[in-house]
Parts: sequence; C-alpha cells; structure tokens
Amino acid sequence: MTFPRVLSLWHTLKDTMSSLTGSQTCSAANKRGFDSWTITQLQSALANEKTPDPCFLNVMAGARIPPQTALAEAKEMLSPGTDSTSVTLAHTLYAISSNQAFQDELASDIAASEWPTDMSSLEAIPSLVACVKEGIRWTGAATAMLPRVVPKGGALVEGAEPPGGTKVSSSPAWYLHHETAFPDPERYRPSRWLEQRNERNPLDEYYIPFSKGPSTCIGVHFVYLELYLSVSQILRKYRIRPRSGNNLLADHEAVLPSRGEWATAAPLQRLEVTLEERWSSDVN
Repeated sequence: MTFPRVLSLWHTLKDTMSSLTGSQTCSAANKRGFDSWTITQLQSALANEKTPDPCFLNVMAGARIPPQTALAEAKEMLSPGTDSTSVTLAHTLYAISSNQAFQDELASDIAASEWPTDMSSLEAIPSLVACVKEGIRWTGAATAMLPRVVPKGGALVEGAEPPGGTKVSSSPAWYLHHETAFPDPERYRPSRWLEQRNERNPLDEYYIPFSKGPSTCIGVHFVYLELYLSVSQILRKYRIRPRSGNNLLADHEAVLPSRGEWATAAPLQRLEVTLEERWSSDVN
C-alpha cells in the first residue's frame, strides 16, 4: 500500500532543506536538470512546429493541446521507451556472452530462418523468444510502482482486505524475480521458456513486465520487435564473448549484476563483453 501523505511530507521537507542550505539530493538535482531540459525542448518545438523532422513534442504541439499537457505526455514517453529497452538489451547480451552453447544454438536457429526482420518470422523462432523473454524477466528493467485503486466494496488481496478507495502498488520486478514462480530468479536461464513448447507455459501467468489488461504498456509489441531485431542482427555479425579477465566460464548461467532501482533499473557495474566478427561459416 502507498502512503501519499508521508510521501508529500518527505518532498516538502526535502524542498525546504534544499532552499535553506542550497544543497539537494542527487535525485532532486537530476530531476531539476531533466525538467529544465524538457522545457527547453518544448519551447523549441513550439517555435518550430513545421520542422521537416518532427519529434513527438512537435506532433503534440501541432495538436493544439495545452503546452504543459504536451510536455507531460512527452516526458512519459522517454523513460519507458529508452532506458528500459536499452538496459534490457545490455543485460541480455551480457548474459548470452557467458553461455556459448545457447548462443551458438540461437544463432543457428536464426540463420535457419534466414535472419528475418519481420515480426511474425522473428517470434516464430522459439530460442529467440526464450532469449528475449528471459532477458526481460531477468533484467526487470521497469521497477517503478504501478498504483491501482481498490474498487468500492473493498477487495481480498493475499489475506488482506483493503477498503474501497485505497491505493495499492506493486512493481513488475517483484513478480519477475519471485522464487516460487521462477526458481533461481537471479540466474539468466532461457531454457525455462523452452520446456513446454506445445502448450501455454505456466510461467506466463507470472510474466507481467508490461502489466496486463487495459493498462498493458502501449509499446509492448514495439519493445519485442526492437529486442528481437537487435539480438538477431548483432548475432548475425558478431560472436559475443565475456570480457577477458572477468572469470566467467564459457557455458555459465549469468547472475544478475548489482544495480540501482528507481523508475528503471541501472547496473552499478559496466556490463562488458567482447565482440568478434562472425563469419558465415560460423553458423550453419
């Protein structure tokens, strides 16, 4: 459950201390810098509505909606469509670099399908789907809380009975790293998605990185296409190996690196790999 009054009090105290001392927390400094940058971008978009290369802000400004609404919508598009996808790709490549057997199998499967670029062909490759789904689950990039309001009459949630109107929240990352649903959740294990190919995998019930129902992320299919394409085209050109000196074995289940979590997860260490040019003879 959330405590909006406590959160409001915290922000008030933080802003008061900042104004009195001139200091501010790292998160506050980053937020102010981001807000300043977005305002500058909005002003530029409003001044150049007919630019030949419009961005989302130009489109929103051209729709004649209030500037602050356009700004809020554009800011909402930034984090889900950038950091979360890129950090997932980085983690996935890092993981398969230390599992050469799976990487070779994956590259062979994609090559057998002639390195497709359309969505229907990409998602028809079981090993690629397993690679990406496990990468999304393992990374758990979207760590922000997803608030919901309990309907009138209350509800029963795991033995608790929050009254109607109560705000409750949870993070998708909690489900994706739940030991009961996903044994050894800290390990990158794409095989867990390949064990029941002929029927719906029961893991899908707990796999909610994009939420479910009417609140499902609007960009979910775009995310999958980006990751399918990125992984497959990188493997087409390169063999990915662990960075020399990182003591990883050739066929090792990568363990989730330490990271910081706020709206999205960010690794606290460099996820370094070595890329070797892949020749056509490397893949059947």
